[in-house]
Amino acid sequence: MGVIYYFSAQPDPFAMFRLETTLTLSKAGHVAEYVVLAGVLWRALKRELPAHTDKALVGVWVVTLLYAMSDEYHQTFVAGRSGNWVDVGIDLITPTAGILLHWGRARWRASQSTLRR
Repeated sequence: MGVIYYFSAQPDPFAMFRLETTLTLSKAGHVAEYVVLAGVLWRALKRELPAHTDKALVGVWVVTLLYAMSDEYHQTFVAGRSGNWVDVGIDLITPTAGILLHWGRARWRASQSTLRR
């Protein structure tokens, strides 16, 4: 979260690049930052809630959403930056996909375990 906050506080981290490159780097940065955030949160919550995997997954998604919203709000106070709901959506795409894949894999494993009995 500190790394995300640091980069969000920079006026225009990609000013030296052309517009297309700036947009690509910016969106790729969003995805990378929030993949790492969701992974770290998942690792922490999985340890604290081992019997409640679904609750941990929901917790990861909610914390990621709240932090993405607060990050975009924070950017409204930084010169040369603005808050953007599209960026909140981009911040949630990869963690959401990861959570859904994990959930689906867990359900599939449970069904395979039941079939073996």
